[in-house]
Amino acid sequence: FLLQHSEVGMEADNIKAQRENFVYISEALIKTVATFGISEGSIYVDYCPMANSNKGAYWLSQVAEIRNPYYGDAMLNCGEIVEQLN
Repeated sequence: FLLQHSEVGMEADNIKAQRENFVYISEALIKTVATFGISEGSIYVDYCPMANSNKGAYWLSQVAEIRNPYYGDAMLNCGEIVEQLN
């Protein structure tokens, strides 16, 4: 699943399609990290309620600061940290 969506994302010809696919990549990565953990430090699960056509979407971040990949510069700080994984 993760590999399939990674390939789709790389083949996407525009940023909108890449961001739509990023929803699925993020979901798979969050489940993987939650299950297996990380070797050191923390990683944050961030959430934007407006992403994914207002259905909301999650992503992982190494920093405790919102940098929204779904909207980029247009709404870079939109979202919240919902979980910290160690």
